[in-house]
Amino acid sequence: MNNEEVNEYNAGWTCETNVESIKNCFITMMNEKDKLNEKGENARRLSLNYSWDEIAKVSHESFECFAKKGN
Repeated sequence: MNNEEVNEYNAGWTCETNVESIKNCFITMMNEKDKLNEKGENARRLSLNYSWDEIAKVSHESFECFAKKGN
């Protein structure tokens, strides 16, 4: 899932990975509390496009790789 999909599905709020963007996103979220249920339902629908078993497998493999590099 990426920002484009979240925006396309109106499934939440997105931001860049920097302090200013995250801060602005939180402000927007606080000002749009009335949209939480709608965005939550849209996020649930978007999640149906994904295989959670495959995501878990890829995540596990990534964690294993990360752990091996740390040793």
